[in-house]
Order: sequence, then C-alpha cells, then structure tokens
Amino acid sequence: MILQTETDIAAPVPKVWRALTEFGCYPNWHPHWEISGVPVLGARVHLGVGVNPDKRVRMRARIIALKDNEELAFSSGVFFARAREYFLLEAASSGTLLYHRTEITGLAALQFRNQAERDKLQAVYARRIDALRKYVTAGAALKLVSRGRPRTRI
Repeated sequence: MILQTETDIAAPVPKVWRALTEFGCYPNWHPHWEISGVPVLGARVHLGVGVNPDKRVRMRARIIALKDNEELAFSSGVFFARAREYFLLEAASSGTLLYHRTEITGLAALQFRNQAERDKLQAVYARRIDALRKYVTAGAALKLVSRGRPRTRI
C-alpha cells in the first residue's frame, strides 16, 4: 500500500530540511514521532511512535536515503510488516514543495484493505505534514491536548 501527499510550504528548502533532520526537534512539531540518532545515511535511529508521548512504542529504523536539501527516508519494521517513509523536497516559487510518500508492505498493509481505513491513515499523514508546515512557517510548536483531570483506573 502506498500513501502520497504533497504540500507547498512558504519557507526556503534549507529551513524545511533543517526541521526534518534535527531529530531532537521532532517533538516540537511531529504529533506521532520522537527520533533519537544522527542523520547519516545508513544509520540506525530510534523512533518513539504514538499519540501519547508517555506511551510511545519504541522501534528501530534505518535511514535509507539522505541527500542534503533533497531527500530523507526511513525504513522500519520487520520483513512481514515494513514501512518506508520518504520526504522529498523541491524548490518552488512559493518556497518548498514537499512530497511525502509512505510504503507499507506485508501484514501491516492488510490492515488497510478497505478504502475507509486507507482514508483514515491518509488523514493522519496529512496532519503530520500540516504540522511540519505550521512549525516551519510560524515556528509554532506542537500543542498536545491533555485531559482536564487525571485518568482514573479501577
């Protein structure tokens, strides 16, 4: 299964590139990821994935493409459930044209067999890119929604 989005970002390519490759800043804009590691081609990085920052699933990923101001890509998962996520940047008259592509293969792709599930996932990915666009253009950090009172478990 392949998901693709593209968006115009009213900021120069180097500024968008910096937001994508400064992994320590991901919690400021990315609603679902934390990344630790060094942006070097072939390097292993550690992802924290999930909506709740306190309960993120930890996994390893590898940087499979890294071209300054052009392309960043990650590969994560195991052979039966793998994801590859690509960020491609291109200079545009308005600033930067960002292409985002995700390829999900194996058993993980079966989860998204029907169109309604694919549409939900597409909305999640669109939200990520919109958060990046807002962060780069306005410098606005991500605001996490928290409950007004603590959750009680019985």
